Amino acid sequence: MPVAIAVAYEPLTEEQQKRAMAVFEALDQDGSSTLDREELVKVTQAVGYSDEVTWGTNSNPDPTKGRAGQRERERGREREREREREREREREIKTY
Repeated sequence: MPVAIAVAYEPLTEEQQKRAMAVFEALDQDGSSTLDREELVKVTQAVGYSDEVTWGTNSNPDPTKGRAGQRERERGREREREREREREREREIKTY
């Protein structure tokens, strides 16, 4: 059984409208007043989604890109530094 959900949105202020239009115009690189597939691919890549965007599905972000990927790489580097510190401690113990 279909269900309709009514959502009341406040209208955008003039400033919000200007900002939204400026963002859209920046994304619309060919000036066509529409976003074509190539422009959308560039946007999704810029925000960290994979190069192979699956349109019409809920695709997950590529874990190697964007902020999530950056955090994971930083965690990996920290784990490697910790392992190196542990190896150094073991070498120091063996030299006594």
